[in-house]
Amino acid sequence: RLVFPSPFFRNMPTPVIVEGMEDEKPFEKQVIASMKEAFKEELLHFAECVQQGKTPITTPEEARGDVALLHQIFKAIKRPLA
Repeated sequence: RLVFPSPFFRNMPTPVIVEGMEDEKPFEKQVIASMKEAFKEELLHFAECVQQGKTPITTPEEARGDVALLHQIFKAIKRPLA
């Protein structure tokens, strides 16, 4: 489950509460992936890939597949993309 701290604070980390069972006992764990701005990190990673010839975390083929999947989802719910 997601916990939104406040709609008034930009770039606040959004905790994800993970609930499950381990050894027949319930557990709850809070995960905050990063306080860094996601798009900035994405651009930095892309620049690193271009400059150093690295393979991106998400390849162009995978990205095209992601976009195609989103188109299928929006088509299935009959809503425009924009």
